[in-house]
Amino acid sequence: MSIFETNQIDTMGVKDGNLELVIIDTCDWEYEAEHFELLQDKLNNYLLYLDTKQYEPKYGDQFEKIIISIHFMYDLVENAVTFLNTVSQQLADAGYTLHIHLPD
Repeated sequence: MSIFETNQIDTMGVKDGNLELVIIDTCDWEYEAEHFELLQDKLNNYLLYLDTKQYEPKYGDQFEKIIISIHFMYDLVENAVTFLNTVSQQLADAGYTLHIHLPD
């Protein structure tokens, strides 16, 4: 799975008492607007999945936190940092945590 498959969860599981959903972002920032659109669509689908509790049959509902982790293959551009700060606050307001993983 990848960011291009916006209607699917890339991977997920329970780790240290937290439900973690992972987005694998292999897209560079050459086409920034399209990249943001893909990322927004992917995040919206993750939120729909979480808000409708589709994870409960497999994972239950007893978690310390629900985390969305985005693993980026490429370093972030300035607009991406701004976007992710906004997303992080919106997710926090909804009771979710955002983790960002950048390339080494």
